Amino acid sequence: MSTYKLYYFNARGRAEISRLIFAAVGQKFEDVRYAFRDWPAHKAETPLGQIPVLEFNGIKIIQSTSIARFLAKQFHLAGRDNAEQAKVEAVADTINDVVSLIMSIRGEQNENKKQELLQKFSNALPQHVRNLDVLAKMYSNGGYFFVDNQFTWADLFFYDLGETILQCDPNGLQNHPWLQRNRTQMRHTFVIVSLSLLILHCYGSANVHVSDRLIVDDSGRVRLYHGANFVMKGPPWYPPELLDPVKVANLSQLGVNFIRLGMMWAGVEPQPQQYNVTYLNVMKQIMELLRSYDIVVLLDMHQDLLSSRTGSYDGIPAWLYDRFPPPKHPYPWPFKSTVGMNWFDIYLTEACSHGFQCLYDNVAGAVESMSNFWRQVASTYKDQPNLIGYEIINEPWAGNYFTNPTLFLPGIAGATNLQPLYEKIAKAIRSVDNDTLIFYEPVTWGVRLNGKYFGTGFTHVPGGDDYRNRSVLSYHYYCIILSVIPVPGNETIPVFDRLLCDDVEGPALFRSVQTDLQQLGGSAFLTEFGGCDGSQTCDEQLDWGLDAADQFLQSWAFWGDIFGHTSATQRISRVYARAIAGTPVSMQYIAKERLFYLAYYVDLTMRQPTEIFIPPLQFPSQSYNLTVNAVLKWSVDPTNTNIILVEPNTKYVKRTDPPVIGVVDIRPKA
Repeated sequence: MSTYKLYYFNARGRAEISRLIFAAVGQKFEDVRYAFRDWPAHKAETPLGQIPVLEFNGIKIIQSTSIARFLAKQFHLAGRDNAEQAKVEAVADTINDVVSLIMSIRGEQNENKKQELLQKFSNALPQHVRNLDVLAKMYSNGGYFFVDNQFTWADLFFYDLGETILQCDPNGLQNHPWLQRNRTQMRHTFVIVSLSLLILHCYGSANVHVSDRLIVDDSGRVRLYHGANFVMKGPPWYPPELLDPVKVANLSQLGVNFIRLGMMWAGVEPQPQQYNVTYLNVMKQIMELLRSYDIVVLLDMHQDLLSSRTGSYDGIPAWLYDRFPPPKHPYPWPFKSTVGMNWFDIYLTEACSHGFQCLYDNVAGAVESMSNFWRQVASTYKDQPNLIGYEIINEPWAGNYFTNPTLFLPGIAGATNLQPLYEKIAKAIRSVDNDTLIFYEPVTWGVRLNGKYFGTGFTHVPGGDDYRNRSVLSYHYYCIILSVIPVPGNETIPVFDRLLCDDVEGPALFRSVQTDLQQLGGSAFLTEFGGCDGSQTCDEQLDWGLDAADQFLQSWAFWGDIFGHTSATQRISRVYARAIAGTPVSMQYIAKERLFYLAYYVDLTMRQPTEIFIPPLQFPSQSYNLTVNAVLKWSVDPTNTNIILVEPNTKYVKRTDPPVIGVVDIRPKA
């Protein structure tokens, strides 16, 4: 009995046509898929160090088109005679011209060159489509298939290409009715199934996943992000400063490569199932501008205190809150008046706690409405190349503690209310986007300790263990005692308060998060800290948080006015490794002395370099000295002089050597 074994990446790419042929004829085969990061370890196992490779009865066949032609002949999809075969191959070669262009874009690592290739492809695509239309009219003999109205592998090849064309341009086949009919006929004649978990998009999300508790890219490099929050808590619901190219350029110069962008439900859906296309398009413009500066975006369904009906803004749309039954007591009970109430007091009102519980309990279809919101958002932005993730909800409250006081225990709140909600929202997102990271938060006080009652309350990531590689625990740090008892004016933090924050609560938070990751899987991200108003107290806490994030190799997003407070801007602009081609050991930046140190196990199989950002704010005119140990070499990125590229020094280290540690040291010039 003949056996077939197809080797390729976990993607459509050049192997998809062979998979479609197998599917069309119902032939079983072994579909071996390599993760991009694992490919170097298997490269030597292939005849030419490349894939796809087809094993057929012990014979290895290489080259994607040769494999497809072989299979087409095996299963009588190549044409009935030499003339038909020539026509089929003419169509297939024309399709392959387009596929080669797409694969060159996919393989290009330089983002500027990639954009040039994308533009050339966009300009050339209409002519390629016209060429296929011409061949169809020449060869189809008036039928729905490309050659003599007989189904061949050319029709499958075009179906696969058509998926990519329509992803790049939904109107790409609009003026070609025959090609549209061919795709329709294919759907009617065969069950065409996507055989891949990772689809090759012309435009796709940020191409990162989670491995060993760290976010890594397709090259296997560990990625670290330094960023900021931008949330507009009222109409027009988008931050206008992110439409300003000068301000976005300034963010890039500070070292910002991540924005947590408030995707406001009230802005998306001002009335039930009526989506604000203008708002969605403006947010896309913001993402595109950020993309041009290599800044990734986390879409955050931001809310604070839930609703304008509970003393805040509309974190959920007012029309949804108004569907909930009223609380037993009007807002602001149990307080007599709103005079003197602080942020936390509003959460304690029955109206706010009751509203959250209605959301969790799906009162008035609240969970379905939230699922529809997220499905709309994911459908709109899933193909944005700089989309890194979706954050289900910002700072969720525990629920109605008046009816269930145990909800004040963070583990109870997480298990009872948050995890069931996250399961349903994740399912909605995954129905349209199975690849992008999902960020999920516990209650804010749920990441100081661990365990059933005092931890997050989560037993698995949203969607279950299969999604560990696409899930990120989002958490915030604001020292509790400083939030409850603010330090007045511009005074420094009292000694006892600093002890509680810097020696007790802060370290407990970072250790707790690491314990959670051991149990849950996935990665973690400090998505809020700072809250700086330019005060000495805030600056001290910001310094501590930045140093701790380096120590624990955590990515972060600053909360505060990044443009308005010079002291905060100076602090968050720091040297860091934004991509590490190996396993990090330690990273430290001593801001007062402007000293940077990085140590990591060098992975010699990675083709992409370690990238270190050196902010011109701290080192104008490249006024630094950089040294590496003997196993490394470095250069300045020719496309961005603020970035240092560090690679293995092959004079001193070989792939066959045991793991070695590379060291980078940066300090001011004397």
